Amino acid sequence: MAKWILKILIALVMSLTCFNQPLYAQISDAEVKAAMMIRFADFIYWPEKAQQSRLDSELVISVLGHSSVASVLQNNMEIPGQPKDYVRVQIINHVSQLNHSHILFIPQENKKDIKPFLEYAYLHHILIITEMDELNRKKVMINFITENNRIRFEINPEIVEQNRFKISSRLMRIARIVASR
Repeated sequence: MAKWILKILIALVMSLTCFNQPLYAQISDAEVKAAMMIRFADFIYWPEKAQQSRLDSELVISVLGHSSVASVLQNNMEIPGQPKDYVRVQIINHVSQLNHSHILFIPQENKKDIKPFLEYAYLHHILIITEMDELNRKKVMINFITENNRIRFEINPEIVEQNRFKISSRLMRIARIVASR
């Protein structure tokens, strides 16, 4: 009987030590945002005149300044079913570097003086994604927010429509809708 109890105790101790760690690796906020940004491209329809050069061979994401999201995008973003170099990331510091971009990401730490970047993006049909506070987010198309320790996103349909983008209803259903006012 003692051997049987000892075996159960050993099995119990082993199961507690083996399963004490989470069964999945922790994913950072930057990794979630990077993956979401790339997936957004599947649900966005660029204006017709820009559509022919969009997303045929690559997705160009410009990031204003250095950020953890830019590092994730540059280092290990591979898309199943797409060529390895499908996503091209460029770190920019000046509006003139935005040429050939599909998405402009403006991190929270680079929210100052974004007006020229927004104007250029509107004019050249670049999707604007940010992680701004409430005051600034009403000027952008898509904004990341954190709710209950989870990354969510908001869409401003008025800004999207003004810039002649169309967003799939599937993406709109899971977004928080915000107004410019």
